[in-house]
Amino acid sequence: MLLAGTLCTVAASLSACSGQPAVGPLGNGGTAGQQCISGPKDQPLTVGLYSLRNTGTAPATIDSVRLPSATLGLTMTRSWLTPIYHDTLLGVGWAYPLTPPKTTVHEWSGEKGALLEWARRRPAVGAVIRPGQWLTLVFGLTRTRDHAGRSGGPVIVYTVSGNTYTIHEAVTLLILPRC
Repeated sequence: MLLAGTLCTVAASLSACSGQPAVGPLGNGGTAGQQCISGPKDQPLTVGLYSLRNTGTAPATIDSVRLPSATLGLTMTRSWLTPIYHDTLLGVGWAYPLTPPKTTVHEWSGEKGALLEWARRRPAVGAVIRPGQWLTLVFGLTRTRDHAGRSGGPVIVYTVSGNTYTIHEAVTLLILPRC
């Protein structure tokens, strides 16, 4: 019995050290892909294509949002969280910071509705995402060189009930003069 208990403890310890991080309630970073954004050098453009949905039972607090260290020719502004408007993410390529359209509530639809949610933004770092809440991560991105600017998706570190998780968003970013 003692040997069996020791073997179980060793097996559990080895599996915990296998290098596979635990997936937290904000997900695993989604499906790999690349987002190309057309834009001139030195003009910030909006990136609002990453959604964060808390599928857990406890609040998640965002500790940091950054682009990976392998970023080439891109700089990121402060990051924000905005509500998702009827399952529509904000999208990419808008001038940053955003200027919501002048419209009435009755005209809200799709991207126009998502743009109107910009007024309800809050800083991502320090924000709390409640269980069941679904928000869009939004930031400005500027191409700082004549050639293409490239980066992996943002890296988001957050805490839930004293446990820290890291998401590496799987959609990479590319800004060119023309896609």
